[in-house]
Amino acid sequence: MRTKKAIMKSISGLSTRSSKIKADYQVALCEAAGHAYQYKDVTLFESILDGASGMNLQLMLKWVRANGFTLVDSKTGKCTSNKSALREADFVDGDSVVEYLTAQDAWFVKAPSVAAEAQAVDILARLNSIDAVMNDDTKVTKLEDFVAARNTIERLTRQIALAERAASDTQEKLELAVAY
Repeated sequence: MRTKKAIMKSISGLSTRSSKIKADYQVALCEAAGHAYQYKDVTLFESILDGASGMNLQLMLKWVRANGFTLVDSKTGKCTSNKSALREADFVDGDSVVEYLTAQDAWFVKAPSVAAEAQAVDILARLNSIDAVMNDDTKVTKLEDFVAARNTIERLTRQIALAERAASDTQEKLELAVAY
């Protein structure tokens, strides 16, 4: 095994390369949008999206839909021109699209933080832990614990239903955005 210093050096390099890769994708997306605007050809987005394994594709697709004059079919992944977005846009040429988009937030700016992702994982771990305790015949559980647990479960059920509806609405909006 390498030393902590050597591992930290590798981690630093990974972080730098990851940032560079995301920035490179941003440049490619902006240039593909400029190309799509000027030549009404959106096939560059297919190549970008196909090669974006390991990236947050959901965020990237939202960016493409909002800025790329492109629709992505949710079944095939194929890109088509968003004719209404092209008609509504008022740029001189593709270069002005690239210049404008380069000054805007990158596709990855709104990515969830590590803390937010970890919290989601932690919630599931805690629920699984509670389930394990409740199913352990060797543990003695007091009646008051069951009453409190039932009240908590009811609150959690309501919160889960709200979260599911919000996620479903977001997914439906994304699918609609991708389909149109």
